[in-house]
Amino acid sequence: MLDELLGRAELKDRIEELAEEKHHLERQLEAESERRADAVSDRQEAEQRVNRLEDRIVELEDRVDRSEADRETATDRSPRGTESLRGERLAAVLDRLRSFETGPEGALTAALVDDEAPLPERVSKAAGDCGPLVRRAAPTIYYTDDAGLVSAALRPPLMPAAFVDWAAEFRVQESWFRPTGTLVFGVVRADVFALGVYENG
Repeated sequence: MLDELLGRAELKDRIEELAEEKHHLERQLEAESERRADAVSDRQEAEQRVNRLEDRIVELEDRVDRSEADRETATDRSPRGTESLRGERLAAVLDRLRSFETGPEGALTAALVDDEAPLPERVSKAAGDCGPLVRRAAPTIYYTDDAGLVSAALRPPLMPAAFVDWAAEFRVQESWFRPTGTLVFGVVRADVFALGVYENG
Protein backbone atom coordinates (compact mmCIF):
# COMPACT_ATOMS: atom_id res chain seq x y z
CA MET A 1 0.00 0.00 0.00
CA LEU A 2 2.89 2.27 0.80
CA ASP A 3 4.38 1.38 -2.64
CA GLU A 4 1.13 2.36 -4.32
CA LEU A 5 1.05 5.67 -2.44
CA LEU A 6 4.62 6.48 -3.37
CA GLY A 7 4.15 5.35 -6.99
CA ARG A 8 6.59 2.49 -6.59
CA ALA A 9 4.13 -0.19 -7.74
CA GLU A 10 4.11 1.22 -11.29
CA LEU A 11 7.86 1.47 -11.27
CA LYS A 12 8.21 -2.14 -10.12
CA ASP A 13 5.80 -3.30 -12.83
CA ARG A 14 7.77 -1.30 -15.36
CA ILE A 15 11.03 -2.81 -14.09
CA GLU A 16 9.58 -6.33 -14.46
CA GLU A 17 8.39 -5.55 -18.00
CA LEU A 18 11.78 -4.16 -18.90
CA ALA A 19 13.55 -7.16 -17.36
CA GLU A 20 11.32 -9.51 -19.33
CA GLU A 21 11.87 -7.51 -22.50
CA LYS A 22 15.61 -7.57 -21.84
CA HIS A 23 15.49 -11.34 -21.34
CA HIS A 24 13.52 -11.68 -24.58
CA LEU A 25 16.04 -9.50 -26.46
CA GLU A 26 18.93 -11.54 -25.04
CA ARG A 27 17.32 -14.73 -26.34
CA GLN A 28 16.82 -13.07 -29.73
CA LEU A 29 20.44 -11.96 -29.71
CA GLU A 30 21.59 -15.50 -28.89
CA ALA A 31 19.41 -16.94 -31.65
CA GLU A 32 20.71 -14.32 -34.08
CA SER A 33 24.29 -15.08 -33.04
CA GLU A 34 23.68 -18.78 -33.65
CA ARG A 35 22.13 -17.98 -37.04
CA ARG A 36 25.10 -15.78 -37.86
CA ALA A 37 27.52 -18.52 -36.79
CA ASP A 38 25.61 -20.99 -38.98
CA ALA A 39 25.58 -18.48 -41.83
CA VAL A 40 29.33 -17.90 -41.44
CA SER A 41 30.05 -21.64 -41.44
CA ASP A 42 27.72 -22.12 -44.44
CA ARG A 43 29.48 -19.28 -46.20
CA GLN A 44 32.88 -20.77 -45.42
CA GLU A 45 31.77 -24.18 -46.73
CA ALA A 46 30.39 -22.52 -49.87
CA GLU A 47 33.66 -20.64 -50.38
CA GLN A 48 35.64 -23.85 -49.93
CA ARG A 49 33.36 -25.60 -52.44
CA VAL A 50 33.82 -22.72 -54.90
CA ASN A 51 37.61 -22.87 -54.42
CA ARG A 52 37.60 -26.64 -55.03
CA LEU A 53 35.51 -26.19 -58.17
CA GLU A 54 37.80 -23.40 -59.42
CA ASP A 55 40.84 -25.63 -58.85
CA ARG A 56 39.10 -28.47 -60.73
CA ILE A 57 38.24 -26.12 -63.60
CA VAL A 58 41.86 -24.94 -63.83
CA GLU A 59 43.05 -28.55 -63.75
CA LEU A 60 40.63 -29.56 -66.53
CA GLU A 61 41.55 -26.52 -68.63
CA ASP A 62 45.25 -27.42 -68.27
CA ARG A 63 44.46 -30.98 -69.30
CA VAL A 64 42.53 -29.75 -72.35
CA ASP A 65 45.38 -27.39 -73.29
CA ARG A 66 47.93 -30.21 -72.97
CA SER A 67 45.70 -32.54 -75.00
CA GLU A 68 45.32 -29.93 -77.75
CA ALA A 69 49.06 -29.24 -77.71
CA ASP A 70 49.77 -32.99 -77.97
CA ARG A 71 47.29 -33.29 -80.84
CA GLU A 72 48.85 -30.32 -82.63
CA THR A 73 52.32 -31.79 -82.09
CA ALA A 74 51.14 -35.14 -83.42
CA THR A 75 49.45 -33.45 -86.39
CA ASP A 76 52.51 -31.30 -87.10
CA ARG A 77 54.77 -34.33 -87.24
CA SER A 78 56.05 -35.35 -90.63
CA PRO A 79 58.00 -38.39 -91.84
CA ARG A 80 61.77 -38.24 -91.41
CA GLY A 81 62.01 -38.88 -95.11
CA THR A 82 60.08 -40.13 -98.13
CA GLU A 83 61.54 -41.91 -101.11
CA SER A 84 60.35 -43.66 -104.27
CA LEU A 85 61.98 -47.08 -104.33
CA ARG A 86 62.77 -49.00 -107.51
CA GLY A 87 65.41 -51.30 -108.87
CA GLU A 88 68.42 -52.01 -106.65
CA ARG A 89 67.31 -49.56 -103.95
CA LEU A 90 63.96 -51.34 -103.59
CA ALA A 91 65.74 -54.72 -103.43
CA ALA A 92 68.11 -53.42 -100.72
CA VAL A 93 65.29 -52.04 -98.56
CA LEU A 94 63.23 -55.23 -98.85
CA ASP A 95 66.30 -57.36 -98.03
CA ARG A 96 66.96 -55.20 -94.98
CA LEU A 97 63.38 -55.67 -93.77
CA ARG A 98 63.61 -59.43 -94.36
CA SER A 99 66.88 -59.64 -92.39
CA PHE A 100 65.34 -58.13 -89.24
CA GLU A 101 64.73 -60.81 -86.63
CA THR A 102 63.44 -60.54 -83.09
CA GLY A 103 61.76 -62.68 -80.48
CA PRO A 104 58.31 -64.23 -80.95
CA GLU A 105 55.72 -61.54 -81.69
CA GLY A 106 58.37 -58.82 -81.71
CA ALA A 107 57.90 -57.60 -85.29
CA LEU A 108 54.65 -55.97 -86.42
CA THR A 109 53.51 -55.96 -90.05
CA ALA A 110 50.19 -54.24 -90.73
CA ALA A 111 48.47 -53.67 -94.07
CA LEU A 112 46.36 -50.53 -93.64
CA VAL A 113 44.16 -50.27 -96.71
CA ASP A 114 41.50 -47.76 -95.62
CA ASP A 115 42.76 -44.18 -95.24
CA GLU A 116 39.45 -43.13 -93.63
CA ALA A 117 39.29 -45.83 -90.95
CA PRO A 118 40.92 -45.41 -87.51
CA LEU A 119 44.04 -47.46 -86.85
CA PRO A 120 43.51 -50.93 -85.40
CA GLU A 121 44.16 -50.85 -81.66
CA ARG A 122 47.28 -53.05 -81.87
CA VAL A 123 48.78 -50.77 -84.54
CA SER A 124 47.86 -47.60 -82.63
CA LYS A 125 49.46 -48.99 -79.47
CA ALA A 126 52.64 -50.00 -81.30
CA ALA A 127 52.89 -46.70 -83.23
CA GLY A 128 52.44 -44.55 -80.10
CA ASP A 129 52.96 -40.85 -80.87
CA CYS A 130 53.45 -41.68 -84.56
CA GLY A 131 49.88 -43.05 -84.82
CA PRO A 132 48.40 -40.01 -86.64
CA LEU A 133 51.35 -40.05 -89.03
CA VAL A 134 50.85 -43.74 -89.81
CA ARG A 135 47.13 -43.19 -90.38
CA ARG A 136 47.87 -40.37 -92.82
CA ALA A 137 50.21 -42.69 -94.74
CA ALA A 138 47.41 -45.20 -95.49
CA PRO A 139 47.02 -47.10 -97.72
CA THR A 140 50.35 -48.52 -96.61
CA ILE A 141 52.16 -51.48 -95.10
CA TYR A 142 53.49 -50.44 -91.71
CA TYR A 143 56.53 -52.10 -90.16
CA THR A 144 57.66 -51.62 -86.56
CA ASP A 145 59.07 -53.67 -83.71
CA ASP A 146 58.42 -53.90 -79.99
CA ALA A 147 61.66 -52.04 -79.18
CA GLY A 148 60.89 -49.15 -81.56
CA LEU A 149 64.06 -49.69 -83.62
CA VAL A 150 62.18 -49.88 -86.91
CA SER A 151 59.33 -47.65 -88.04
CA ALA A 152 58.63 -47.63 -91.75
CA ALA A 153 55.57 -47.31 -93.97
CA LEU A 154 55.80 -48.63 -97.53
CA ARG A 155 53.16 -48.18 -100.21
CA PRO A 156 53.50 -51.07 -102.66
CA PRO A 157 52.01 -51.11 -106.18
CA LEU A 158 49.67 -53.94 -105.14
CA MET A 159 48.21 -53.61 -101.64
CA PRO A 160 47.31 -56.90 -99.94
CA ALA A 161 44.07 -57.34 -97.99
CA ALA A 162 44.11 -55.67 -94.57
CA PHE A 163 45.86 -57.57 -91.78
CA VAL A 164 47.81 -57.00 -88.54
CA ASP A 165 50.48 -59.56 -87.70
CA TRP A 166 52.94 -59.81 -84.82
CA ALA A 167 55.67 -62.36 -85.59
CA ALA A 168 59.38 -63.04 -85.17
CA GLU A 169 60.07 -61.31 -88.51
CA PHE A 170 58.39 -58.88 -90.90
CA ARG A 171 56.12 -60.11 -93.67
CA VAL A 172 57.65 -58.94 -96.94
CA GLN A 173 56.17 -60.54 -100.04
CA GLU A 174 57.88 -59.86 -103.33
CA SER A 175 54.57 -59.88 -105.22
CA TRP A 176 53.38 -56.79 -103.28
CA PHE A 177 56.35 -54.72 -104.40
CA ARG A 178 57.32 -56.41 -107.69
CA PRO A 179 54.15 -57.72 -109.26
CA THR A 180 54.58 -60.80 -111.43
CA GLY A 181 52.60 -61.57 -114.55
CA THR A 182 51.16 -58.95 -116.86
CA LEU A 183 49.25 -55.86 -115.77
CA VAL A 184 47.60 -53.44 -118.18
CA PHE A 185 46.84 -49.82 -117.30
CA GLY A 186 44.64 -47.52 -119.33
CA VAL A 187 43.92 -43.81 -119.05
CA VAL A 188 41.02 -42.49 -121.11
CA ARG A 189 40.10 -38.85 -121.62
CA ALA A 190 37.58 -37.68 -124.27
CA ASP A 191 39.08 -38.71 -127.60
CA VAL A 192 42.57 -39.52 -126.26
CA PHE A 193 43.74 -42.59 -124.38
CA ALA A 194 47.02 -44.02 -123.10
CA LEU A 195 47.86 -47.65 -122.50
CA GLY A 196 50.63 -49.06 -120.33
CA VAL A 197 51.72 -52.68 -119.97
CA TYR A 198 53.69 -54.00 -117.00
CA GLU A 199 55.18 -57.41 -117.61
CA ASN A 200 57.32 -59.35 -115.10
CA GLY A 201 59.02 -56.30 -113.65
